[in-house]
Amino acid sequence: MKNILSVSVFILLSMHINAQTSRALFIGNSYTQYNNLPSLVANLAAADGINMVVDSYTPGGYTFQQHSTDPIAIAKINSQQWDFVILQEQSQRPSFSPTQVASQVYPYAAVLDSLILNNNPCSETVFYMTWGRKNGDASNCANYPPICTYDGMQARLRESYMEMGMNNQATVSPVGAAWKLVRTWNPNFDLYVSDESHPSLHGSYLAACVHYATLFHKSPVGNSFISSLSQNDAALLQSAAHAVVIDSLFKWYEYGDIPLASFSYSSAGNNVQYQNHSLNSGNYAWSFGDGNTSVLTDPAHTYAVSGTYTVTLVVNNGCKADTIIQQITTGTTGLNDSEDDCLLMINDKPVVIDLNCNDDAIVLSVYDLAGRKLVSDQKSNNHRWSIEGSLKGIYLLEFQSRNGSSFRKLNF
Repeated sequence: MKNILSVSVFILLSMHINAQTSRALFIGNSYTQYNNLPSLVANLAAADGINMVVDSYTPGGYTFQQHSTDPIAIAKINSQQWDFVILQEQSQRPSFSPTQVASQVYPYAAVLDSLILNNNPCSETVFYMTWGRKNGDASNCANYPPICTYDGMQARLRESYMEMGMNNQATVSPVGAAWKLVRTWNPNFDLYVSDESHPSLHGSYLAACVHYATLFHKSPVGNSFISSLSQNDAALLQSAAHAVVIDSLFKWYEYGDIPLASFSYSSAGNNVQYQNHSLNSGNYAWSFGDGNTSVLTDPAHTYAVSGTYTVTLVVNNGCKADTIIQQITTGTTGLNDSEDDCLLMINDKPVVIDLNCNDDAIVLSVYDLAGRKLVSDQKSNNHRWSIEGSLKGIYLLEFQSRNGSSFRKLNF
């Protein structure tokens, strides 16, 4: 049996290691065309040893509705077995009223997603969340006041793109969220050209870093490709992309099919129980670091000798794979220091969260799909946390501890 499990682990590892060429198609308009965004993403990947084949179709001002029936767009989609197809809607449409977006955007996002999957069921549709205009959308402000400001327009864009991800079981590339973070960090850092809409090279480079981090869940921090930017400017943009994407991968991957490997563990002496928190995968290959393996979801393993072991988990969904490597130490008793060690019970009327964590400084925050923080509070171990009022719909619950953040979906 051990030999069979070892072969399974080897096969999954081989699928992941040999996936060195990635094919991505960008469907959009001038926001994608400016500064040749697909090439910037490919150059970031190349600097990290990933061969990325890219193509694009980006007529100025094009909408999802136009792309959905355009013979060139459809031919591009059908031209290869794409790993990723990145979809960018016209810059204003997703920021309009929910009723208008529901009729003018969502149906055509669904048509494009169907075209992509009909060509290759293993393609991943990635919705490219764009940014609000520098001072809001003056041309549509009178018709829909929430987009009169940058913040209002950005909130609507985020909400609409998250809805598109959820409705189509697709990944979201949160360029607009990173854009907002850079504007917060450094208001004088100009991501726009003079029209206050299209991206400067800085803006396109930020978008490229976000796409790179989203597609490959690798941090762009320290990447040697910086185009013609200064080292300091590139470093700031790389850090923003990392902060938004890498620190919140579960949020952007939640609705899609890109696998994400994650686990925690608890130990009692040399007996270790693993808890699998991986996303978008049904096949698991564990290597416990002592020559033993497993394909169980949440395996238990007893080590012959106390010590530190390098544990590898490879996850696979039949199309793509991901690997996490983590060191664990046996011979102790207790939970590993992780926010995932929280025991959580949620009642929805009213919303009450009972929290029992191994960490004495957990911060809990609840966000809506527009990214608005509805409530946030710090709690120590064994606390009840109540949210005033009644929530309806889908929200994100963030656990933030010393080790970083993780997100869980709340559906009321």
